[in-house]
Amino acid sequence: MPPKVSLCMIVKNEEAHLPACLRTAADLVGEVIVVDTGSSDATKQAAERFGARVYDFAWCDSFAAARNESLRHATGDWIFWLDADDRIDEVNRQRLRTLFANLPDDIGAYLMRYVALHDAVVGGTSAVDHAQMFRNHPQIRWEYRVHEQILPAVERLGGWVRPTDVVIHHLGYQDATVVRRKLERNGRLLELDYADHPEDPLILFNLGRTLLRLDRVADSVPHLARCLRELPAGLEHILRTAYALLVEAHCRLGQFPQALAVCQEGRARYPDDLQLLLAEGLVRRDLGDPRGAEACLTQLLQRDPGNAAARLHLARLRPAQTFQFYF
Repeated sequence: MPPKVSLCMIVKNEEAHLPACLRTAADLVGEVIVVDTGSSDATKQAAERFGARVYDFAWCDSFAAARNESLRHATGDWIFWLDADDRIDEVNRQRLRTLFANLPDDIGAYLMRYVALHDAVVGGTSAVDHAQMFRNHPQIRWEYRVHEQILPAVERLGGWVRPTDVVIHHLGYQDATVVRRKLERNGRLLELDYADHPEDPLILFNLGRTLLRLDRVADSVPHLARCLRELPAGLEHILRTAYALLVEAHCRLGQFPQALAVCQEGRARYPDDLQLLLAEGLVRRDLGDPRGAEACLTQLLQRDPGNAAARLHLARLRPAQTFQFYF
């Protein structure tokens, strides 16, 4: 008999979204645990229609605390988590069935590709790997008020982390007004985390990134700079992003020499990073160094011939060719 999987969710006023999520996931798992943090609509009744066990939990400015409450009620061997605006298509439902049928007995976590659709009109997306499933163990609990993390607890127990081919689609970033409210909420929670843990590099990164997106650009710079100094080895994906964000912040402040220095430092550390190579080309352009900019963009196209941004900016740098027609 395969191990039991618990689907754990935290919700508030998700009557409009939760049924569509549970229709794609509830039949795949052994139980559904829903923790409601104060809904005023019919969210809880919607969850119960899919057989979920629903528990109330007073919101305390911590996503980790709410998620840990869901773990407290889970009886499965493994935890699979979703948000109400997540969706799983049929291809990935089958991938999950296969994964759930072959789960081991040891401690670990599975990464799944989390694809967020940002604009329903133009179809812009972003993707990141999330630890969507992990062993149910009393010492594996979520950390941080927002942008909560489970992998530190898994790794402290010596657990493994494995990629999967599962893709989950997230619909929570399609409304600009909603996105702004989420950013403002996240900023407030991150400020609380920062007050409690001012040296934590992950909090520095997330606070710097959120302040930048809230257009508090000057406030973001010291947090991102400290993050680069203090993030430990093994978090290269965050470090690369932090370099790019700090370059963006300096550019938005008109501090192009500082932006170039960050580009060069980042490229010395990660010479294969194409995003930083593009950034250096654009910074050199803005510093009045067209030859240096052209060299960066040409190098980028040699590494990535299909890079549309490099082609566009390179075409703008090069003077128009004079054509002579012969008859």
